[in-house]
Amino acid sequence: MANTRTEQENMESLRSVSKYRWGFNAGINIHYKWSHLHMIREMLCQVNELENFKRTCFGHVMDVKADKSLFCFSFMHYLMLRRINKPDATEVELWFAIGKTKARFSKREFCLVTGLKFGPLSTFIVNPFEALPRGIRLRYWGLRKEVKIQQVLDTFKEGQFQQEGDGSKMALILIATNSLVENMDEWYAFPWGTYVWSLTVDYLPRGFEPPTAGEADKKHYHFYGFI
Repeated sequence: MANTRTEQENMESLRSVSKYRWGFNAGINIHYKWSHLHMIREMLCQVNELENFKRTCFGHVMDVKADKSLFCFSFMHYLMLRRINKPDATEVELWFAIGKTKARFSKREFCLVTGLKFGPLSTFIVNPFEALPRGIRLRYWGLRKEVKIQQVLDTFKEGQFQQEGDGSKMALILIATNSLVENMDEWYAFPWGTYVWSLTVDYLPRGFEPPTAGEADKKHYHFYGFI
C-alpha cells in the first residue's frame, strides 16, 4: 500500500496540470475542416483524378469518413489534462499518465499512424518560393503576391481545371496548405512527416492552457497540425 501511495505521489508531481485544476469547461477550435474531405473526394472523382491523388503520401485521407464524430473533443481534452513532464523526455515527444501507465507520443508513433516520411528539412527551406512560368499558381491566380487558402478552395470547387493533374495539385494544397505542388519532384521528396509532426508537437502543448486564477471557467484553446 505504501509503495502504491508513493507511486501516485510521484505521478502527481510530474503532471503538467494538477488534478485540482481539472474542473473547468473548455472548447477546442480545430483549424481544419474535415467536412472538406467529402467535397475534395467528389471533385476528384468527377475529373478522374482520385486514383492519382491516392498515390500521394496524403492519399489515404481520402478513405477517411468525413463525419462529425471523427474528432473526439472530450478524448483530446482529457488526454491533455493527463500530460506529464517526464524528466528524461526529449523536446520532440509528449508523455501522458493513463491510469498507472506512462504513455509516449513521439514521431515514431506519429509515423506508424500516418505513414509520412521523416528527414531533414534544411535542404528544402533554403530557397524562397518562386512561381514557375507555367506553374499552377500563375495559371489560376496570376501575379498576386499572396494566394489565400480560401481562394484555392473557391477555384477548386468550380472544377474548371485547365490541365490534367491540376485538380490533384489543388487538393494537395488544401490538405497540406503548402505550395510545393509547383514542383512535384520536390513534393514527393519532401519529408512531410518531419514537417507535420513539428507542427503537431509544437501546437499541442502550446494550445492547451488551463484557466489561471481570476479567469473565466470557460476556456477556449486552439489546435493546429495533424490532429
